[in-house]
Amino acid sequence: MIPMVKLLRQNFILISILLVALFFYTFRLHQTFIMAGDTARDLFRVMEIWQNKIITVVGPPVNTISNNPIQVFFGSTHYYFGLVGLLISNFDPVGSVFINIVLTLVSIPFFFVLSKKIFKKKSLSILSTFIYAVSPITIALTR
Repeated sequence: MIPMVKLLRQNFILISILLVALFFYTFRLHQTFIMAGDTARDLFRVMEIWQNKIITVVGPPVNTISNNPIQVFFGSTHYYFGLVGLLISNFDPVGSVFINIVLTLVSIPFFFVLSKKIFKKKSLSILSTFIYAVSPITIALTR
C-alpha cells in the first residue's frame, strides 16, 4: 500500500493531466458525436464486418491532396478497434471511439517520458504533456 501512495504522490500532476484529458475526451460525447463523412463510412464498414462475419485487412482509404487515380489504403486495425467499442457499448455508435480514447490516454504518460528526455526539465515536460493532452487537435482526433 505504501509504495502505491508514494507512486501517486510522485505522479500527481501526470494523473491530474490524465483526468483532465479524460474529461475533455468524454464530455458531452453523445451530443457532439458527428455521424458524417469518414466517421459514417467507417462505422458502416464496421457494421458490415460484424454482420457478414468477414475478416478484412484493407482499411479506409488514405486521403490525398492530388487527384491521383492510384488509391492507397490504411490497414484494418481501426475497424476492429471500432468493433470492440461497439460491442462494449451494445452497438451505440458513440462506442466506436472508446478504444481511441483509451489509446490516447495511454499515450499521455509515454509522451511525458519522451518530453522529459527531450527537454531535460520537468516543468517543460509537464507543460508540453498538458498541451498535447488537451490540444483541440488531439481531442478532435480522439473523438
